[in-house]
Amino acid sequence: RQYRLFQHFLYDWSGTPAMCYCIRYLYYHRYVVQEITEIDWYLEIYGSGYEYKNMNDMVERLNLSHKITIGHRLERKNLIEKYLNSDIFILLSKKETFGVVYIEAMACGLPVVLLKCGGTENVVTETKGIIIREKDNEKVKNSIRKILSEVNDYNRQKIANDTYNAYNFRNIIDRQLRIYNDLL
Repeated sequence: RQYRLFQHFLYDWSGTPAMCYCIRYLYYHRYVVQEITEIDWYLEIYGSGYEYKNMNDMVERLNLSHKITIGHRLERKNLIEKYLNSDIFILLSKKETFGVVYIEAMACGLPVVLLKCGGTENVVTETKGIIIREKDNEKVKNSIRKILSEVNDYNRQKIANDTYNAYNFRNIIDRQLRIYNDLL
């Protein structure tokens, strides 16, 4: 069985070179993805930014085009389809204010591999994935191996339901109103 890994944090909304970070990730962590040989995997990365061409060139130079696809930014319906057809979601950002992308992934039932970056610790439990405390090749590689080897143990419906219950529009409004009323 081939496992599908998914990332889509490459958008360049505010001039931040997000794609450049992903290129550096690929370059510095190429041994991580090249050394996971006991599991058949395929990584799909989607987004946009001025480094898009460089990222594709990097995949070619590293001889990873049989394992990694770099695609353009997806429309919402296609994004949801990618989540639903993936096995895990990986987000290795150093900084996230909230991390909507991993909430989206978990809402689609995906277990996640994340880097502790502010905010992730309050959302992801061990029933939903793995939080890596520090960016280190061995820890990243071992976390991806672990989650892929246990991917069938994750209850995707429970991940989706728990995420929906925590982040649906009505519940968020109710929490905000309670906070507001408590302040009065």
